[in-house]
Amino acid sequence: MKKASFILLAVVLLLPAVMSGCNSHPADPSGEDGSKANPPPAGVQSEVIINPGEWELTGTLTLPDGEGPFPLVVFIHGSGPADRDETIGKIKVFRDLAAYLAGRKVASLRYDKRTYLYGEKMADDYNLTVTEETVEDVLRAVSFAMASERVDARNIFVVGHSMGGYLIPKINEADSENSIAGYVSLAGSARSIMELMLEQVDYILSLETSMSDSEKAAYKKQIEDADKIIKGFTEADKGTNQMVLGAYPAYWLDLADYNPTEQIKDVKKPLLFLQGGNDYQVTTVDFDMWKAALSGNKKAAFLLYPKLTHSFTFSENKGTPGDYQTFAKVDEAVADDIQNFIKNNRR
Repeated sequence: MKKASFILLAVVLLLPAVMSGCNSHPADPSGEDGSKANPPPAGVQSEVIINPGEWELTGTLTLPDGEGPFPLVVFIHGSGPADRDETIGKIKVFRDLAAYLAGRKVASLRYDKRTYLYGEKMADDYNLTVTEETVEDVLRAVSFAMASERVDARNIFVVGHSMGGYLIPKINEADSENSIAGYVSLAGSARSIMELMLEQVDYILSLETSMSDSEKAAYKKQIEDADKIIKGFTEADKGTNQMVLGAYPAYWLDLADYNPTEQIKDVKKPLLFLQGGNDYQVTTVDFDMWKAALSGNKKAAFLLYPKLTHSFTFSENKGTPGDYQTFAKVDEAVADDIQNFIKNNRR
């Protein structure tokens, strides 16, 4: 049966040989299951179903101890299929943040992404765009959270990681009911998928020692050729089944018309951009682009963590794909800053 691969912005699976490369984190003593590295989140957790029906999503609602009502964050995944914890190798970005935030009296809702649950079914949708992949389900998750009696329905914030941050302007435009109180971008990309992918390939190939120069050149050419195909798509290609890098023309054409650093200027809600200085996947180039786009916007704040990676874990050096194969926790300072942002921007 045909399977959809979908876009992997991180490119961490493209070069398996690099996965055993330099790890910035010490070995974890907790064993193979990582139980000590990723303990169950604090607070009260409930298994939930969002949007019952054809595209129902399984998820976890985490509520702090106490009566509430509590402000809540809805977590939005990066690119590609992802579970509710946003598990990347041995790191669980959303699970860690849910635990930290519960201890800071902030509730959270995280869910399994539609492409994670229904990848094979969605592979047959030649008209798929990020609206169906991500945006629709964000608003459904927000509506679900608003119905919880222990959630402060006026103060629901969206926290988007990587491509989830990239899509904040699209999510805001779709929020016709003004349900979302504000947005947090965790290493949100400001540039196109393909621009980032080419940059990441250059960096990963620079780490690779088992490939010859000709093999590296051939590999990069595959990505460059894909980029040329994508840039050549026209409206006549929409709805066709020519899959390139895991997506059909309709997907790429939809994003071709998307300019996040211009459209972010239409967002009138509070915005917080968080960025790791040792992130090789979405770099400070993107962070600076957001800052330039929002210069003078008093509702926009920016925080750089010099020693954190794309997953907001600690590293003395610039991250590598191999880092994901070592257990590590998200830095608690990230949760502190999200909590303070929410506290200062409640409606």
